[in-house]
Amino acid sequence: MSHLHLVIVHYRCEKEIRRALASVEEDLASSSRVEKLTAWVVDNGRTPGESLEAPPLPLSPKILDPGENLGFGRGCNLALREIREGLVLFLNPDTRILPGTLDALVEAVDGRRAAAGARLYLDDELFFTVSEPLLPGPFLPLKNLLKKRLPALGIEKRELKRRLLYVTTGRPGPVKMLCGACMIVPRAALEEAGLFHEKFFMYGEDADLVLRLRRKGFRILHQPAARVIHYYDRSARQEEERKGEWIRTSHEILLSRNYSRASRSLADKLHRAAASLLPDRPWKGPRLEQDPDRPNRFRPASPPPWEGPWFFEFSEGPFYDITACALTGPEGIEIPEPVWSTLVPKRYWTRLSSPGRGGPVYHGHFDR
Repeated sequence: MSHLHLVIVHYRCEKEIRRALASVEEDLASSSRVEKLTAWVVDNGRTPGESLEAPPLPLSPKILDPGENLGFGRGCNLALREIREGLVLFLNPDTRILPGTLDALVEAVDGRRAAAGARLYLDDELFFTVSEPLLPGPFLPLKNLLKKRLPALGIEKRELKRRLLYVTTGRPGPVKMLCGACMIVPRAALEEAGLFHEKFFMYGEDADLVLRLRRKGFRILHQPAARVIHYYDRSARQEEERKGEWIRTSHEILLSRNYSRASRSLADKLHRAAASLLPDRPWKGPRLEQDPDRPNRFRPASPPPWEGPWFFEFSEGPFYDITACALTGPEGIEIPEPVWSTLVPKRYWTRLSSPGRGGPVYHGHFDR
């Protein structure tokens, strides 16, 4: 039996945080591995007219008010400095955990030199699973360029097989990276590896911490029995125009902190050389088309050489670094309305494949 500390950083997500805390409270009632749970809410800022006190929040959390928006990592550290032992579960306010998640996460790390993350879903129907977080590094832009412009290298095909395994496996196993939306870490591990680095405001701080944990010899695990719905970016989308800036800045900090100047310089030179030698072009292969009458529905421009299941993904980025993934059949590909209605207006990229069966990969995009 373990003492679990739940840490949630809140910024203008009053309705969402109540739902998140209520889901934890419900799961805690049937837990056999959590002896005690202490909830911490870092109040980075409230929506005018909204309250966290009336009615009282589920789990009666300890509310820490820094008086300003500290961002995610600094906000977590505010709570971590009050926590001395046990296990720490970091959870985004825009989440809802499903039954059995607390016990599954505790089981993965209790008594072990390990940190673990859950299987993340994008919607209540559990249709879309979020793909495995990428290991950041200076050579990622080069890998993406080669993936797109030299498909014969097979980089994309190998990526698709890993993605399919990640979203379908039922067994816990090692991964290279975790997502801070739901991540459990022993407090002793944070003492050894350090807290979140406070140069990060948003994005990248979870990857930076995981890299330090790995260097200290901690195992990084994916626990698919822990299931969490992540309603995605409810805090960040309130300042969507700044999101790109936060991502770029955090990426620069992450690389400078974790990779040598020599490796970053070499990666940049190789990327520039490859970009100059390989002409930019659309993704090769057949297209995945958007239905003009039903914008949230898609279809392959030519019949696939396999009956199914089809592996459908959509992504905010043109290289499909992080995607929402779904297994679907030949009757049609659709982004359900509850997900479609929450998409921020921008361009998204789509991909259809059948990993392991060979054949083409279909690419497309849509503007929301």
